[in-house]
Amino acid sequence: MTGLDPRTDKILQICCFITDADLNLLEHSGFEAVIHHPKSVLDNMNDWCIDTHGRSGLTAAVAASNTT
Repeated sequence: MTGLDPRTDKILQICCFITDADLNLLEHSGFEAVIHHPKSVLDNMNDWCIDTHGRSGLTAAVAASNTT
């Protein structure tokens, strides 16, 4: 997310894994999608998100994504 407020901040990445009742992975590949947002959204992230997502590569992946 671009911050911690679900009313105003945006989802950047979605991941899903299928498990059994004991949380053992049943499907190891899972599903993952990075959601594109314009530069204006990324520029308004809080400092923690700018630093963390910048270091992990998520910010660059969001900018390069074609998924909306």
